[in-house]
Amino acid sequence: MNELLVSLPGWCPDDLLRALQAALDDADWHPDPITGGNFRFEVAALPDVETALREALQTDALRERLQQAFGTPALGEVHGQFKRLRPDGDHWFPWHQDGSRDRLVAVSVNLGPLPFEGGTFELRRKWEKAPLLRHRPEAPGDLHAFDVSDRTLVHRVTPVTGENARVFWAGWFGPRGG
Repeated sequence: MNELLVSLPGWCPDDLLRALQAALDDADWHPDPITGGNFRFEVAALPDVETALREALQTDALRERLQQAFGTPALGEVHGQFKRLRPDGDHWFPWHQDGSRDRLVAVSVNLGPLPFEGGTFELRRKWEKAPLLRHRPEAPGDLHAFDVSDRTLVHRVTPVTGENARVFWAGWFGPRGG
């Protein structure tokens, strides 16, 4: 059986993490213009530091680890965006699927420098009520990934509570050559 989640605490190299956090401190955050509706979060465009993060994610070692864990075809490029869930009760991701032919594995890197409350990632089968797993990244630089090519799975992120926002980069590996 394939794994449901790969968690790599402290995955992000310290120098890259510091550069990402500095850029995010000065970022121009705005509501996501694409999803709207049931999804509530903010996004920031930081192409220079995002390129460095994508290069760090696109190593053969990480791709092979994820392919082995989830039994996916060869992974290609990763694309995503910086996201922020504010702790005002109005930011969350409802149950949904990310799967498409261009998305095989979802990946999230925790980037916020401050601890946050809530914002828990949950994964379940479409037809079940109870999550199969709950995961909350604890430290800046923690990475988690999961298989979005499995159409029986849905996931969500619970509302962030407390004082601090959850800041992260979320994206998807597509198929090699796709």
